Amino acid sequence: MKSKLFSLLLLFVIVIGSVTPSYASTITLNLSLDQTSYQQGSKIYISGQVLEDGDAAKGSNPSLVIYNPSMSPEFLDQWTSSEINDQGQFETFYTLNDDAPIGTYQAKLNISDGQTKIVEFEVTENQTSNETSVNVSTEKANYYANDYVKISGQVSKNSQPLENSDVAILVTKDGNQLKADQKVTNTDGSFTSGYQLSGTAKTGTYVVKVTANGVTEKTSFTVSLREAPTSPTPTPPPSPVEPETDGESDDTPDAMDNVKEWESKKGVELEKAWTIQFSTEMDKASLTENNIFILDSDENRIQSTIQVIEDGKGVKITPKELLKGESQYTLWITKGVSSNGISLEKRIKMTFTTK
Repeated sequence: MKSKLFSLLLLFVIVIGSVTPSYASTITLNLSLDQTSYQQGSKIYISGQVLEDGDAAKGSNPSLVIYNPSMSPEFLDQWTSSEINDQGQFETFYTLNDDAPIGTYQAKLNISDGQTKIVEFEVTENQTSNETSVNVSTEKANYYANDYVKISGQVSKNSQPLENSDVAILVTKDGNQLKADQKVTNTDGSFTSGYQLSGTAKTGTYVVKVTANGVTEKTSFTVSLREAPTSPTPTPPPSPVEPETDGESDDTPDAMDNVKEWESKKGVELEKAWTIQFSTEMDKASLTENNIFILDSDENRIQSTIQVIEDGKGVKITPKELLKGESQYTLWITKGVSSNGISLEKRIKMTFTTK
């Protein structure tokens, strides 16, 4: 009897002695927002932390759900172990819609062992006015028949460029629609369009009407009759020797050949380049060496280069080689030179003598 009792006591001591005490780990779960109240359209910055016994719980697989006042999920995010730093921290952000429901929201953080952390925040009406601004202009204020009217503008909302906004463009005259166009704004809120005037475009005021995001803005331009170009006048030659006149009148025309003769020049440099300026913009295609050239006394054409300057309001003719000394030459401008298809009334010549 004593032997059996001793055996049982010994077994009980062995069993008790072999049990190792165990302790449950402590999980710490934190969740915070940068504010407690937001306006519609605001950005919410969210940060969290998961610790296990004071160390980063990288295997906890935290996930976040944001619920609107109707408890419908609005936003979901989840972090992997590589997205949690050594302090167990992680972060994200969420931008409320401009028309987000007003009321109390919940941000709920969950981890794999079932623990949760909930933080509430309020969403209020955006107090900033949702003003849309539309600007529109044409490249010039006045145009002529056959011109192209470039239309450009920008759409902004609350002083910020409004991207991907539909823009309706309407060109009218005297209430009659001439063109309708539809554009979408670029990343900077800008848009461009255009209107091609016909050769029979009526003179007067044209209206450009632009509508975007419910806001309408207008601008206008005029179409005028084009005036015939006047004869060009030469730029005074920049020579160290003051040009002298040979006594011929600047207004003397050759009635037989319909030629207007400019005052002749003497003492011209051998490397002289002539600059001719016009009173209006000329057709650039007409400003060529076939229409503007220099002849020597034997009527041989001097090889020259023609350079259009001032966007067609001037031209520079430069001989490719030095001219001969003490020789006479003639600068010619033919009636092939034109402005908007209208040729000069007369050919122009100017004789000059080199040093």
